[in-house]
Amino acid sequence: MTDKLEDTSLRLRDEMDLYRKMMEKLKENRLQFQKEKEAMQEVIEDLRRELEHLQMLKLEGERPGRSRTSSTSMADFNSRSREMELEHEVKRLKQVQVNFIQNSSFHDPAACITFCPFPLFCV
Repeated sequence: MTDKLEDTSLRLRDEMDLYRKMMEKLKENRLQFQKEKEAMQEVIEDLRRELEHLQMLKLEGERPGRSRTSSTSMADFNSRSREMELEHEVKRLKQVQVNFIQNSSFHDPAACITFCPFPLFCV
C-alpha cells in the first residue's frame, strides 16, 4: 500500500512539474503574442498615418486652379501607386494578424483547459 502511495506521489509530482512547465510556456507565448500584436499595431498605425499624408497630397494636387505639369502628374501617379501599396500592405497585415490569432492556441485561457492534463487546476 505504501508503495502504491509513493508511486502515486511521484507521478503526481511529475505531473505537477509538467503542469508548471506548460504554464511557463503559456506565459511566454502570451508575452510573445502581446509583443507581436503591439508591433503589428505600430506598423498599421504608421501605414495609416502615411496613407493620410498621401491622401492630403493627392487632395492638394487636385485643387482647381493649379496648373498641371508633367512633374505634378508624375507626383500624383506616384502618390496613387504608393497609396495602393499601403492599402494592400494594411490588408495583408490585418490578414496576418487574424491568422496569427487563429493559429495561436494559447492566446485564450480557455484553450489551456484543452491542453492541460489537470483541467481542475486551470482556473
